Amino acid sequence: MDRDLSHKVLCDLSQDHVKIALVADARSSRGLVRIQPDGAPGKLDADALFERLSSLGLSLRSDAYAVLHHVADEFNARPSLRADVLVAEGKAPIVIDGKVEWLVSLSGGAHAEHGGFMDLRDFGEKSHLVHENETFLRIIPPAEGQSGTDIFGKELTGVGASVTLRPGKNVKRVDETFTATRQGKAIIEAGVVRVEPLFDISEDVDFSTGNIEFSGVVQIGRDVLDQFKVRGDQGVKIGGMVGSAQIESPNGNVEIAQGVVGRGLAVIRAGGHVKMKHVNHAEVHAGKDVLIATEAVNSTITAKGRVVVQGKAIGGELSANDIEVRIAGNEMGTRTVLTIGLHGSVLIHDTAHARVIVRCGSHIHEFLDSTGGPLRVSYDEASHRMTVVKA
Repeated sequence: MDRDLSHKVLCDLSQDHVKIALVADARSSRGLVRIQPDGAPGKLDADALFERLSSLGLSLRSDAYAVLHHVADEFNARPSLRADVLVAEGKAPIVIDGKVEWLVSLSGGAHAEHGGFMDLRDFGEKSHLVHENETFLRIIPPAEGQSGTDIFGKELTGVGASVTLRPGKNVKRVDETFTATRQGKAIIEAGVVRVEPLFDISEDVDFSTGNIEFSGVVQIGRDVLDQFKVRGDQGVKIGGMVGSAQIESPNGNVEIAQGVVGRGLAVIRAGGHVKMKHVNHAEVHAGKDVLIATEAVNSTITAKGRVVVQGKAIGGELSANDIEVRIAGNEMGTRTVLTIGLHGSVLIHDTAHARVIVRCGSHIHEFLDSTGGPLRVSYDEASHRMTVVKA
C-alpha cells in the first residue's frame, strides 16, 4: 500500500458510501486507486470500478482486475479499511538534472618544507574557503535523459531541471562560473551564491582542519590544539581552549572563551584587544588592551593600552601603560613583574604579595611583604621615585 500524500488526484471514482479517487505521482508514471469509507458503511463494487478505470484509457497493470477484487473483499468485510491500490503504470523517464560543481578542494593545500616533507597541519579540510579572484563554482546543465510514458500512454520527456543561481555579495558570474571578488567562505543560500568574510569552524582546530589563515574574521567553535596556527587578519574568536598554539590577528581582536594553557610555547598576538578567561605559561601581545577574567600565571603579557587581570597575576611579567589586578603575586613569593609607562600606574585592588616588582624604566618598587590594597603604584617625575599610595 502506498500512502504518499504528495500524489495528485486525477479524477473521482466514488461509489455509494465509498470514497474512491484515482491519484498519480508527480509525473503521472504510477496510478493508484485510493479507497476509504465515506460516512455510513458502503459496499465496494470491484467490477464497476474496473470498468470505469478501463474507460479512462489507462495503461492498466495485468493484475489490476484481480487486485481490485481482493481489496473489495477485504473492504466489504471491514468497511473501515483504507487502501491505496496500484492499478496503472507507465514508464518513468530517466532524468539527469543539472548540478553545482565546486571547483575548490575541501582540503587545504599542503606545502613542502624541511627537505620536501609536508607539514600535515597545513593539510586539513578548509570547508569552501575561497580566495580573491578565484573561480570556485560552476553550474553543469542538465544532460539528455530518456523519455518515458505516463499512465495514459503519453510521452514523458527526459529533460532534467536546470540549476538557478545568481551571484550575491563578493561574487561575480561569468557564463556558468562564479568567481570571488574577495577572500572568504563561499555559501549557497536561497538560490544566491555569496562570499562572507568570516571563516567559521564549528569543531576543534586539529589535523582534520589544519592550520587556518584567512584575511577576514576566523571563528572557532571549540579548541585549538597544540602546535596548530590560526591567523585571522580581521579577528579571531575561539569558543574553547587554546593549547601550545599560535593565534594571530594583525588588524583585529583575539577572544578566547576558555583561556590558554600554553606550556611555554603558546603565542597570542593581536593588533587590537586580547580577551580571555585565563592564561598559563604563554606569551600575549596586544596593540590595545588585554583583559583576563580569572588569572595570569607565569606568562609574558604586553599591551600598548592596559592590562587588566580581574583575578590573580602570579609570576611572569605584565607590561602596559596601565596595569590593574586584583591580587599580585602569591603567598609563596613567586617573582611577579609589573612594568608600566612613564605616565602610567599599577592598581592593585586586594593584595600585593612579597616579590612583586613594579617597574618604570630603570626605576623599581619591590614589595617585601604582603600589603593590603587597594594600592596605586606610579612613577613620580618630580622626585624621580616610585610612589605607593592608598587608592
